[in-house]
Amino acid sequence: MSAHSKSWTILGVVTFALFLDYFLYGIVVPLTPLSPAKVNSEEQLGLLYGGYAVSVLLVTPLFGYLGDRVGGRVMMICGVVLGASATILFGLAPNFSLLLAARLCQGAASAAVWTSGLALIAEHYTEKRVEMIGYAFTGSTAGSVLGPVVGGLMYRAGATSCRFSPPVYFLRSRLACSSFFFA
Repeated sequence: MSAHSKSWTILGVVTFALFLDYFLYGIVVPLTPLSPAKVNSEEQLGLLYGGYAVSVLLVTPLFGYLGDRVGGRVMMICGVVLGASATILFGLAPNFSLLLAARLCQGAASAAVWTSGLALIAEHYTEKRVEMIGYAFTGSTAGSVLGPVVGGLMYRAGATSCRFSPPVYFLRSRLACSSFFFA
């Protein structure tokens, strides 16, 4: 693979990872009341969404520190694996505590993916760094628009026995995007 095509591959993988991050974040919002954990109060919803933000806030510096020591590729893989774990936990969580743990893992995964993804872009695009970061952000924006819409359509379609199976489908995509980093 030429240096030019590898460089575009890096941008594509990071953009896709940021898309999936916000897509999965957003698809869960309308589907949370259908989870096996039986979330049924505004307080629980507030804790779930606040927990994500707290997790991002607390672990982003840690992933930045670790990324400088072990590299962006390793941190990206770590974020993908953590995100996959969170997605599976969402689907299996029988109670609110495990659903909250899934949300905390999702926040940590986001911190790892964003920190390492942006570092990889900065490392590989020295001349058009800001432009390439802008392209990567379009992935996250598309995910934040499409996630809640898809989740709302699923809710409306009557996904009453939903065990968050659509995010598990996207788990495959998330893991596939990491395959680039193993090559």
